[in-house]
Amino acid sequence: MKCYIASSMAFFLAGTVSDNKHLLSKLASRRVPYLLLDRPSDYSDTNGVFIDDFAGGMTATEHLLQKGHTAIGCITTKPQFSNIYQRSQGYLAAMKAIKQAPLLEEAGFVNEQSGYLAAQALINKGVSAIFACNDLMAFGVYKAAEEAGLSVPADLSVIGFDDINLAHFMSPPLTTITQPTQRIGAIAARHMLALIETETVEIATTILPISLKERESVKTKEKR
Repeated sequence: MKCYIASSMAFFLAGTVSDNKHLLSKLASRRVPYLLLDRPSDYSDTNGVFIDDFAGGMTATEHLLQKGHTAIGCITTKPQFSNIYQRSQGYLAAMKAIKQAPLLEEAGFVNEQSGYLAAQALINKGVSAIFACNDLMAFGVYKAAEEAGLSVPADLSVIGFDDINLAHFMSPPLTTITQPTQRIGAIAARHMLALIETETVEIATTILPISLKERESVKTKEKR
């Protein structure tokens, strides 16, 4: 695919795959300002506004551990989706810290159907909780649980990531990791204006913290 870039342009790049060397090199060669949002690149340590996805994965997993769960499954995806992949790395770190074997399923995509298929495999392995690395996959977990005759959260606790609008309307409402979307937008706008006004092409990357949004999809596991 050819890419035509005018020198008077500036770009916000949101949700691109991390293997975007060709695009970034073309922007740099033309000294076109750009900012990466949502997903870091393998080829740029600057010009980004991101959340701490690794810490978010740890926070989600530690929340389940604090609720008494140890058989915790995680639904992730391929490494080129670097933000979601980093969330699963946080899960692995939290499980390693307590010397608990991870139960990881790699989804082909990051949608409801992929979450549904991965959840079926995890349910068959006897998990009591699932961390889905985005909310869309968590919605698929709900469907797999229903078909398996499991109730969320009585039989299966579920936690997502992103806190998209539909998370609040799920039944039960989804516990998830929330992103500071307004801060991301405000900082990205300031950074882009700075790049344009100073006629530079590099600015330091900003990493923002996440927070846990507790709703009703996680339950304390009863001791037996």
